[in-house]
Amino acid sequence: EDAAVFYGLLQSRGRLYSRSSLTSPAVLLADVSDPKAAFRDAALATDASSIYWALGKKIEGAWTIDVRRVAKDGSGAEVIASWPIADFDHMVMTSDADALYVSVAKGCSICRVEKASGEQSLLVPNEQDGPNCFALAVDDERLYFARDAQLLSMPKDGSVPPTLLADADVQWVTVDDAYVYAETFHSIFKLPK
Repeated sequence: EDAAVFYGLLQSRGRLYSRSSLTSPAVLLADVSDPKAAFRDAALATDASSIYWALGKKIEGAWTIDVRRVAKDGSGAEVIASWPIADFDHMVMTSDADALYVSVAKGCSICRVEKASGEQSLLVPNEQDGPNCFALAVDDERLYFARDAQLLSMPKDGSVPPTLLADADVQWVTVDDAYVYAETFHSIFKLPK
């Protein structure tokens, strides 16, 4: 949601829509559909001028992850990063002023994608057949994420390995200036940063 504008992705077709309210007609912002491709899973993030989405795309048996950007008025749709991936079953994304943070693979790999250049850096390597990353949040200094019934934190440049904040089956996480908020299947809790 962005100041009474809602964004949604019809991931099976690769189409991004906006709505000014939940009952208003959908407006097509970008269409990346391809009759040769199968699409699976997607994640959205926004900033002041653009909408970003990561989308899994399979063509001739090979999966790739495309990270795309479009202006909020629907102009200038483009791929800013793309990489091959063996398989995945869950995708989450968050952003700060300069970068997107995308987790796409089984095993909780997390990639930082620079908004301006599309340059990618792997912050958390894939743990083969490891747990998925279920939630991501970022503040000015740190990246927060949930995997394998743990809430973890690390510098957002990846310079130090993740540290444990809590043992909890976290499904959602967000941050403000002072706290990390997390939701499990049964409760919501907050932790000081």
